[in-house]
Amino acid sequence: MKDADGVILNEGESLSALNDLPAGTPIAVCTKGQWWPYKSIGNGLNNPVGSYSFSKAEHALQAARASLH
Repeated sequence: MKDADGVILNEGESLSALNDLPAGTPIAVCTKGQWWPYKSIGNGLNNPVGSYSFSKAEHALQAARASLH
C-alpha cells in the first residue's frame, strides 16, 4: 500500500511494488508478523534501517522516516 507517508508491504505481497520508488521513500515490510523499516535508495534498491523490528507498521515507517533526516 502506497501513501504520502511511505509504503507498507504486507506478507505475501509482491516485492515488485518496491521497484519504482523514488530515493528516500520510507518502507515498512512485514516478515513473520514483525515490521521492518527500510528506505528506498532508488533504482529498485532498498536499504534496511537499523536492526530492530516493530509490532506495528506505523512504528516501522516512523523509524524509516527518522533515518532520512
